[in-house]
Amino acid sequence: MRKVLGVTAAAVLSFTASGSLAQSADGTVQTDGQIEVGAEAVRDSEILNRIEKLLAQIDGFAAVDVSVSEGVVRITGQVIDNAAQDRLNQIINRVEGVVAIENETEISGTLEERLAPAMERIAARTRNLLANGPIFLVALTAFLVVAAGGWLLTTRIGIWTRRNRPI
Repeated sequence: MRKVLGVTAAAVLSFTASGSLAQSADGTVQTDGQIEVGAEAVRDSEILNRIEKLLAQIDGFAAVDVSVSEGVVRITGQVIDNAAQDRLNQIINRVEGVVAIENETEISGTLEERLAPAMERIAARTRNLLANGPIFLVALTAFLVVAAGGWLLTTRIGIWTRRNRPI
């Protein structure tokens, strides 16, 4: 048993010590927008500027680099998980002038980065539970009062017990 635990602990430490277990999201995402030509086409610099401003406002995309060429957006860098990759594609897809998205981001594999959002959610839920604590106590008290009243009515007072009386 100790050997199994030792091997398991060594494997976990070797994966976390390596820094990152990166996965990439290779592939081009085709957008639904029309491809504009001529003077009506949105300039690459405008597309890049808009995307960079958007990503600066959203947490989790600080390590993402963006480049634009002829409306094709190329994204590199690291994101926290697959959901962040999908969200990045959705955000960029909504920018006017984007023809296609080449998402070459990698999923960061460091344990600390991956656990941070989960710990934030747990902390938020704990704060929520504590904030709603008084209403839970009121509900529990009401339940106990009703349960105690029912017990008293059925066992001590005896209003539902039959009495055999001759007619």
